[in-house]
Amino acid sequence: MASELKLARLTLALSRRAIARRAGVARSTVERVEAAAVNVEVETLVAIMAAAGLDLVLQAYVGTGLRLRDSGQMTLVEQLRRLAAPYWRPQVEVAAGDYGRSADVVFYGAEEILHFEVERRAITFEAQLRSAKRKRETLAAKGDRPVRLVLVIEDTHRNREALVAHADLIRSQLPATSRDVLRSLRLGAPLGRDGLLWLRRRRT
Repeated sequence: MASELKLARLTLALSRRAIARRAGVARSTVERVEAAAVNVEVETLVAIMAAAGLDLVLQAYVGTGLRLRDSGQMTLVEQLRRLAAPYWRPQVEVAAGDYGRSADVVFYGAEEILHFEVERRAITFEAQLRSAKRKRETLAAKGDRPVRLVLVIEDTHRNREALVAHADLIRSQLPATSRDVLRSLRLGAPLGRDGLLWLRRRRT
């Protein structure tokens, strides 16, 4: 940002004083921005950028998110681990992408890998599915076995209602049913395709 501002200012043959006058700020503030100082308010940055003919755009990116224990998902993860046959080797919060993103829980088997993403609330299903698929792609790029994605949705009346509108998408993208997924987990059998698992949270 600092270099973009300086380049735009020099291209327009404007002094720091001229930019400051246009933005309604002190010259020293413009100098701080060009020096990449971090203690400048966003409103001030917007004004300075506009004075140099630039738009300042802020964008939020997916970060590390809450850890499982903090988000309440750990109860569901522990249920999955208890259901799994000894055949599977589970690992929680496996690195899967930039910015510290991780897969919620991954079960490693001899023939394939099951990647579970746990969602307590079905809010924007397409976005949740897209995010889970990106993590799966990262895991698949590192492994030598097929990686099956299982989206785990907490089994509540609200979530069931929210996913009714996505029934066709679920059938096409996540064809394995809850019964299929549970059978694979309990018997140590390959799942063979992606799936969706409804899981009711047990109170402890």
